[in-house]
Amino acid sequence: MPLSLRVVAECRWSGARAATLVAPHGPVALPVFMPVGTQGTLKGLTARQLRRLGCGICLGNTYHLAMRPGPELIEMAKGLHGFMDWERCLLTDSGGFQMVSLVELAEVTEEGVRFSSPYDGRHILLTPEASIHIQNSLGSDIMMQLDDVVSSTVTGPRVEEAMWRSVRWLDRCIAANKNPDSQNLFAIIQGGLDPDLRLKCLQEMSKRDVPGFAIGGLSGGEEKQLFWRAVKLSTEHLPRDKPRYLMGVGYATDLVVCVALGCDMFDCVFPTRTARFGSALVPSGSLQLKNKTFAKDFAPIDDQCTCPTCKRCSRAFLHALFRSDPAACHHVTVHNIAYQREAHLTGHPPVLVPQHLTRRASPPWTAVADERREGQHRGAALPGLCARVHGPAVRLTRRLPTLGRGRAGIRQHRPPMMRALYACSWAISAMYFHCQILSDGARLDTQPVSKRAARFRSHACLCSRCGLMRTVAASMTPPCCLVCMQHTRPSPQPRSHQMRSIGCKR
Repeated sequence: MPLSLRVVAECRWSGARAATLVAPHGPVALPVFMPVGTQGTLKGLTARQLRRLGCGICLGNTYHLAMRPGPELIEMAKGLHGFMDWERCLLTDSGGFQMVSLVELAEVTEEGVRFSSPYDGRHILLTPEASIHIQNSLGSDIMMQLDDVVSSTVTGPRVEEAMWRSVRWLDRCIAANKNPDSQNLFAIIQGGLDPDLRLKCLQEMSKRDVPGFAIGGLSGGEEKQLFWRAVKLSTEHLPRDKPRYLMGVGYATDLVVCVALGCDMFDCVFPTRTARFGSALVPSGSLQLKNKTFAKDFAPIDDQCTCPTCKRCSRAFLHALFRSDPAACHHVTVHNIAYQREAHLTGHPPVLVPQHLTRRASPPWTAVADERREGQHRGAALPGLCARVHGPAVRLTRRLPTLGRGRAGIRQHRPPMMRALYACSWAISAMYFHCQILSDGARLDTQPVSKRAARFRSHACLCSRCGLMRTVAASMTPPCCLVCMQHTRPSPQPRSHQMRSIGCKR
């Protein structure tokens, strides 16, 4: 059964759309986040639990399945569906991503990619024909072409070489597919961050009659505004009646914005990998459940989540479990998969995009989002509204006096009213810039983070020192932004009344 796409609804003000992907093993509602079962299983969950969470499609990795247990054994089990007891849809990657993740073990030529196995050191040549042969043995509903993948931060002639090679390899993959009626081959758009190369690749690959397209070569460390512009360029030129798969994207902000830009499918190991380190996803970012802060917290991970973990387990229980039992990883994985699938991919995009960030900021944002939901502001008027409110708010906060300055001139010790006004100003700014992204791909201003600060696991929050919405070190309680941390050094005798007034442990 060939794959088909039925578009159910499209957003009037953004590129977002709701659709149904009709595949050989059943329909899949789009947009969808696909959990990654690299070697035929999702770490920490069974196939039955995935079904109970409502997952209609998951992903397997061709390279790792070819290494262990091998395509011959899986074919004897009637394909990957029978091997992992999964009767719903499967998508298999081609193995091309390992050119980046295992770059020190890979050598790319026109013939294919020569790997040194990370398991036993033997040399393997993965050609487009070999990749498709392995995926035919796996029996996946959706197969990916083998593409020449380079990091998104690479520039120069190597990017153009990889783009044209991916086009040539697509033709070889199409010719090698022996099950075109039951296994659907997706093309992968390459070209890095160069708009001209991406357009050339789009034009060339659109000439091939493939069931769907993937946007590749992104989400590798590039700046967000460049990443979102490349996504927007790709979705604008891809066929409307074909699914659009954005590869390797799983962060909350990227999911929300890229749905609004017109992407349908996403995959990433982020929710399952972070769960194994004790990080639970919530609307405000993440909770590090191993921290002592949650030792006596009997609330669920997320009050609004309906997953089995949030119904039965408290934060205190999970905190205690992480210290003694690996079952904690299982419970948090269940929550993260359920949260990732539901929290960011449902809703009205002109509301969902700004609402996502401002749920992490302050109460003023909620009021604006609620007004928008109630229909008091419509469509294109929303960016205008934000622009009208944003300017006066910034001017007002700049006029307010400060009570002191840090060693590097950073404003400190603001009263609560001033912190609230700054938070309100930031929230309105976030709404304005995100609405501009939806309309014309404008740049979203972000705070720079130094190399030293990047060593801290962090998230966006309201800093207790300077009162600004910035990247905050997860280990600091109350939260202290990384900029303030860089200019605050331990002192044997700190200014006690000032330091205690802002709640800083230093």
